[in-house]
Amino acid sequence: AYKLLRIAGGKDNIYVTLSPKAEWDICAGVGLVLDSGKSFIRFDKKDNIFNQEDLQVFKGFIAGNKKDIENFVSIFSFVEEML
Repeated sequence: AYKLLRIAGGKDNIYVTLSPKAEWDICAGVGLVLDSGKSFIRFDKKDNIFNQEDLQVFKGFIAGNKKDIENFVSIFSFVEEML
């Protein structure tokens, strides 16, 4: 949640992880990122709905403002296939 808080607060521009995360580790950070007007995109293409039967985000995610995410994706083309 700390890294997502840094995105929400404008301290960092983008956060990308390909590692699985448990929803309880990220749900507060996701709320802060979205409330700050930034984006949170799961690579598994599932909606950001928490407290579901499957508590894992297996394929990772990307968070940041839309322009930074677009720039990142243009540089690292493998990410575009995930979105």
